[in-house]
Amino acid sequence: MVAQVDQRSARPRWRGLFFGLALLVVLAGTAAWYGWRSLGAVAELPCPTQPADRGIANCLTAVTVPGANLTVTTTIGLSADGTVAYFQTGPDRAGPVSLVGVSTREGREIWRHPLPVQAQPRGIVFAPSGGQVAVWGGGRNVRVMSVPDGKVMSDITTAALLDFDVLFSPEGDAIVAHHQRYKLGDTAEAPMPEPGFRADGRCNTVVGQSNIGRVLSRDRGLVVKMTTPGRYARETDFCAAKTILPLDGPESAFLSFAPGDRHVAATYNIAGRSRSDWRTLVEIYDTGDRSSSATRVSRIVLDGDVGYRIGWSPDGRRLAVLKVKDSVATAQVYAVP
Repeated sequence: MVAQVDQRSARPRWRGLFFGLALLVVLAGTAAWYGWRSLGAVAELPCPTQPADRGIANCLTAVTVPGANLTVTTTIGLSADGTVAYFQTGPDRAGPVSLVGVSTREGREIWRHPLPVQAQPRGIVFAPSGGQVAVWGGGRNVRVMSVPDGKVMSDITTAALLDFDVLFSPEGDAIVAHHQRYKLGDTAEAPMPEPGFRADGRCNTVVGQSNIGRVLSRDRGLVVKMTTPGRYARETDFCAAKTILPLDGPESAFLSFAPGDRHVAATYNIAGRSRSDWRTLVEIYDTGDRSSSATRVSRIVLDGDVGYRIGWSPDGRRLAVLKVKDSVATAQVYAVP
C-alpha cells in the first residue's frame, strides 16, 4: 500500500518536471532567437549610400523632420515619385490633427491640411493611381483627399472602429474597411460585403497591413504569419487563404504588404539597455509567387525607434520609414529590389 501511494505521488512530480523542461526549451528557443537577432544585426549604414551587400536596402535620402509630433502607432505615406513623405501630426499646441507633406530632399514642410480626426492618428494609404490618399484615426471616419492639392474627395463613416484594415479597392473608386466596401462620393449608399470573406465573420486577419502578427494579402491569396517557438496559429488566422507564409519573428512585428502584394515588410524593435539604445529591423520579403516560403530581398537596420511609421510608394518600389532617436525624427527613403 505504501508503494502505491509513493507511485501515485510521484506522477505529479514527473509531470511537473516534464512540463518544466518543456517550458525551458521554449524559453531557451525564444532567447536564442532574440540573441541571434541582436547579435546578428549590423550597424545602420550612412544615407545616401550604395551598399556593397545586395541584401541591404539602398537608402536614397534621409532628412530631419523638425518639430514633428508623430505617434509611434501611426503609419506614413510616400508620394509616387518618392519626393514627399506624408505624416499625420498633432493634436498639439500648434494646431489640430493635420496631414503634412514633407520634402524628402530638404526636410521642408510643403503641405498641410487639417483633418476631422478626433481620435489618435492611425494610418495613411494611397490609391493605386497615387493621386488620392486616405487618412484615418482610431475612430470611424476616413477622409479621402486628392494630392497634392488637398481637395476633399469624400468623407466616409465606417460601421466599426478603425485600426489598420483600410485600403482602396483595386479600381480606386471605393474604400475597403473591415471587409466592407464603401463607395467614394456616395455616403448614402450602404456598404457592400467585400467578396472573398467568410460570411460568419470568423476571419479576424486584417488586409494589407497589421500590428497583430499576421496579415492577409489584398488578393486574398496569402496570409503572412509571424512565428516564435512554441506558438501555433488558429484556424481563424488563415481566412481561407490559399497559402500560409510563416516568418521567423516576434508576434509584435508590424507587417505591411506593398501595393500589388509583391513584397511584405516586417518591422520590429531590437531592445537595448535603454529606449535610447533601441534599434529597428525592417526585413523585406519577396511574396510575388504567393509561396509558403519567401526570400528575404532586403534588410534595413535603423538606430532608433520606428514603431509602425513605415509607408510604401504607390508602385511598391520605395519604402519610407520615420525613426526617432533622442527626440530627433528622421525620414528615410529606401529603394526596394
